[in-house]
Amino acid sequence: MNQLFIFMLSIVLLSGPTPVKAASDVTELEKLVTTSEKLAVIAKECTDSQDTKSSSCRNFINEFNKGNANQQIKVFGANLSQYLKLDKELTFKALTATSTISAALAFVLEETNQNL
Repeated sequence: MNQLFIFMLSIVLLSGPTPVKAASDVTELEKLVTTSEKLAVIAKECTDSQDTKSSSCRNFINEFNKGNANQQIKVFGANLSQYLKLDKELTFKALTATSTISAALAFVLEETNQNL
């Protein structure tokens, strides 16, 4: 439940006026899932380390600063219903990856705020 809240909060916070394009077919959705899962691996390593100064967290922060995490969450959140129509299994994989990314983002932001 907590991860779902973090995911939904991230979508709301990171949503902006930037238009996001949905994957138009299953192949594009597969690419989105693959990219999300790769970023989720880095995000999980960051969260598992419990240290925002660890190499895994620095990698995650770098990916976020490049816009990768933000873009993944925006695209996925904005087009969730379309993705469910394309392929439910792939969509649930993306949801799992996005939840992991969101949890790492929440961890990094919380730790950063505590250190201010």
